[in-house]
Amino acid sequence: MKIDISEIKYDLGAVKQVDEDFKIDDLKLRGRNIEFREPLHLNVQITNSGDDYLVTGRISGKGVAECNRCLEKFDYPFDVGISDEIPKDEMENENYIDLTPTIREHLILEIPIKTLCNEECKGLCLKCGQNLNIKECGCDRHIIDPRLVKLKELFQKDKNNKED
Repeated sequence: MKIDISEIKYDLGAVKQVDEDFKIDDLKLRGRNIEFREPLHLNVQITNSGDDYLVTGRISGKGVAECNRCLEKFDYPFDVGISDEIPKDEMENENYIDLTPTIREHLILEIPIKTLCNEECKGLCLKCGQNLNIKECGCDRHIIDPRLVKLKELFQKDKNNKED
């Protein structure tokens, strides 16, 4: 997202207010995608602070994420604060400032390692794959650690010997 800053580039301390909707490409993050089907809202203030531009404000909107437990897609709302300094000597064009890298960075930092459709999500059955939020499957989900199977057999054998 490129913003025209020509009116503040020569005036130290000058401020430009930006309040608009914009589209952004989907984020690919840790093997999963966050889709942005609707425009996001940007409300920032860009200040000429001499050697760089100070960008402060907020990004809000919603993306579509996949739940880490049940794998269903769900709306993921966010409202992210932005604070960044963009050095003038690193800008490609002195009349425009590209906020796309700053926006992407702040969105990536906002997204948790595990995205959940809700805190009470039951996930998928480990045996049959049924989404347990939709219906129970009836599978025995009591899982025994394979390293402890022999120990269980010993207990069972001991129990059988005591019964005899």
